[in-house]
Amino acid sequence: MPTHVVKQGECLASIALKYGFSWEALWNSGDNSALKQKRKDPNILYPGDKVVIPKLDPGGNDAATGAKHKYKIKGVPVKLRMKLLKDGKPRKNEEYVLHVGSTTFRDSTDGEGKIQVTIPPDATTGKLQLDNGAEEYMLYLAHLDPIDTISGMQARLNTLGYPCGVVDGIMGPHSRYGLRKFQKHYDLQVDGIYGPQSQGKLKEVYGC
Repeated sequence: MPTHVVKQGECLASIALKYGFSWEALWNSGDNSALKQKRKDPNILYPGDKVVIPKLDPGGNDAATGAKHKYKIKGVPVKLRMKLLKDGKPRKNEEYVLHVGSTTFRDSTDGEGKIQVTIPPDATTGKLQLDNGAEEYMLYLAHLDPIDTISGMQARLNTLGYPCGVVDGIMGPHSRYGLRKFQKHYDLQVDGIYGPQSQGKLKEVYGC
C-alpha cells in the first residue's frame, strides 16, 4: 500500500481529502496504529511521519448512468477551535473577524474566550482581526508540531507569550529563556530543560 510522508502544514484531514478518505478512516486503519499510538492527536503530525493509505473501497451505492451524482466524504469539513487570552485571562464576548481562504467569519468569542468555526480540511493559513482591526494575527493551520518536539515547544511558548525566537527546532539560548520564564510562572523547576514535567504543564496550559 502507498505511504504518504507528512510535510509541514499538513494534518490528517488534509491528507485524507487528497486521497478520498475521511480522516477517521485513515486514523483508525490498523495500518496506521503505530502512528496513532505515537502522535495521539490526528491534527498534530510531524514532518517525516508516514501515513499508510489503504485501498479505497468504491462501495456499493447504486446510481443511474448518464447523470451526475454528488458524494460527501464523512468528516469533511473540519472544525477550527481557538481560545483567546490576554494577560492569562479569557477574552470573553469579544468581536472578531476571521479570514480563512475565501470565507470570512464575523462573530464574538464565547464566555470562555473561545472561537469555533467550520473550515475546509486543506486550509493552511488564516488571519484573525480583533479590536476593529487594530490587532491582526496570521494563523498557520496544521503547522503545530507535537508537544514532545523542540519546535512544538517553541511554537506553543511563543503563542503563550514566553518568547523563544524562531521556531527552528534548536534548543538555543532564546528557547531556554522562554522555557525558564514559563517554568518560573508555573512554579516548576527553573532549569531550562524541556523534560516530562514541563511538557505536561505546557500541554495542560496550551490545550494540546
